[in-house]
Amino acid sequence: MAQKLDSVLVQLSGTNTRNEAFDEVHRIGRRATHVLSHRFVLGDAKPVSLPESVPKALPSDLNLTERVSLAAAQLRSTVEDQKGRRSRRKKRTWDQEQAFSPDALDRSVRVAVTKPRPLSEYMIGKVAYAVIFVNGPGNRSFTEDEMIKPTADIQEALSWYADLEPRAHLSWFPEIHAVPIDEPVDLASTDLEALEAVWRDPIMKIFGFQVGIDGVAAFAESLRKQLQTDWSFVAFFTKYPIGGRDGADAYAETPRIVMAVDHDEGFVASIKEVFAHEVGHIFGCLDEYVTSGCVCSEVSGYLDGPNGNCVTCNGAPASCVMLQEDLELCSFSRVQLGWRDSNGNGVLDPEDVEITFIATETDVLATPASVLAR
Repeated sequence: MAQKLDSVLVQLSGTNTRNEAFDEVHRIGRRATHVLSHRFVLGDAKPVSLPESVPKALPSDLNLTERVSLAAAQLRSTVEDQKGRRSRRKKRTWDQEQAFSPDALDRSVRVAVTKPRPLSEYMIGKVAYAVIFVNGPGNRSFTEDEMIKPTADIQEALSWYADLEPRAHLSWFPEIHAVPIDEPVDLASTDLEALEAVWRDPIMKIFGFQVGIDGVAAFAESLRKQLQTDWSFVAFFTKYPIGGRDGADAYAETPRIVMAVDHDEGFVASIKEVFAHEVGHIFGCLDEYVTSGCVCSEVSGYLDGPNGNCVTCNGAPASCVMLQEDLELCSFSRVQLGWRDSNGNGVLDPEDVEITFIATETDVLATPASVLAR
């Protein structure tokens, strides 16, 4: 069995940035799947010797991202948690009865925002993401312990993508925030934008950005620049109602994901699959189940991949997280993510740049005769 890409916690000293930690982990022969901070990385289990300078005890000054991420990694390593994850594999389509719907956005809205995606053109390389736990009044807030289980599921979902396509060289750079607000809950509204604005806009103001989705995009861009990654997105976890289509529990519209964790206790058990589905949307994947209104001729993603696994025109669709509550990925979704190697050279198409050198007459005339004669 292949080693998991995030089964070892590498603790470093002497590194000041996440990219320094990333480089050091690669230097010692490991792969950096989750770069939790400048001193903690979850990587693969290759048998190498770590530098002697690596401390054996956790420091006392862990920040929120480190505390929650490390606790989540520990939870994932427990036998009980692994058994629970295996028992939750249901393989129900997202529109099937008792499945947890991941798409609150109307299809007309989703199609309008599939392009452009300057913060997530294709799923290759380093990806920064912020998980923001919306701490509303009363029982609308999250304790730190309540953040651990969703964070563990996020790690599982993103590790799954990294495992699927090694040529994508995926590394995830998380930030975790718990943001307190005191906005009242609007139980009368069913409008998705209005319901989101209640908590989203105050949070953007707290971070110093403008309100609305443009503020979220600016926040995501600042995260990408700060952590020096290729791509970025923001994931909100909230206990506020989100409304939307068919009472859905989540939705994604680049550059953000919204997860409502207070709808149903069963939804908490499906966060991993739902989050993987929404991340697929962030990087260009289309829905494939009946009630999404999918069309096989529709294309999406950097490579304009067709939606050929859509059940309305594919009588025998393959298992896929864009179709059902299961961590599988069909060939069509792979292309939409940018995972295609047309010439078989081991480099995925979005980053396979063909360079052609053409010598002009000026170049030849300017070249020394001694070189031309060789």
